[in-house]
Order: sequence, then C-alpha cells, then structure tokens
Amino acid sequence: MTYFADLAPFTYLGPCCGDARAVGWLEAEHDYVRGSVQAGVITALECLFQHAWQPIVTAGWHDCSLCGRQPGDGPITREIAGARELLGVKNLLVPAGRVIYGAPSLIIHYIEDHDYRPPDEFLEALRVLDPTGDDYQAACERIWNGS
Repeated sequence: MTYFADLAPFTYLGPCCGDARAVGWLEAEHDYVRGSVQAGVITALECLFQHAWQPIVTAGWHDCSLCGRQPGDGPITREIAGARELLGVKNLLVPAGRVIYGAPSLIIHYIEDHDYRPPDEFLEALRVLDPTGDDYQAACERIWNGS
C-alpha cells in the first residue's frame, strides 16, 4: 500500500486544488499513533464508507501490511449495513472548513485491529460530518476543486 504520514499532503488521487491531508495511510515499517477512539467513530466511518464521495475511482485493492498477510489471502472484508464489503477499495474523504482529509477505507481495520488513533482534527471533522446529506458532496467538491 501507499504510505503517507498523518496530516501530510494527500496526493494519492492526483493533484487536488484545495488543502488535502492524508490520514491513516499506514505501513508496517512506519510508526503510528496508538490509542483508543470515542464510541461512534467506527459507526461514522461505516456510514461514510456507504456514502463516500469518490472524485476518482481506482482499480484493485490495498492490503494491510501490519497483519503479516500473504498475497493470496485476498482483501479484508467487513459487514457494513448487512452487506459484505471489501476494505481497501475506497478512499474516504472528510471535509472540514477549507481542508479535506483523505483516508483509505482500511482505516476501519487499523482502528479496530491495530489500535490506530487518527489525529484529533480528523476525528472532530468526522464527528460532525453527515455524509448522507447534500452538503457533504458539495463541501467535498468545493474543497477538492479549490473554490
């Protein structure tokens, strides 16, 4: 998978005209912040997964290098809203003011299975986000396009 330090410029999807910051792009050879997250974070990430705004769709999937998985193990899956979903196939974008945070959908796995603690500013943006509303897509587009 691709590694970005938390809050580094998020360039995985190509150039963004706005302020895009990476969150949760972990790799085994890099340290990361560990700790608990508030109740509701996983539920919020699952909701975001279901309604994720995707400016660019990429092919394939990313795997977790923290688990010691082998190439033939296949992607990590999870039940979300009654459906078996592949993690590592979507990017989760969280708008907050003039910033947009970009996280891999594997962030759910990293939090639950590897004790990853995202930065507080990302967690706060996620806490107030409603990805089911029209404002979510509009905010993503506005920030992504630098307007």
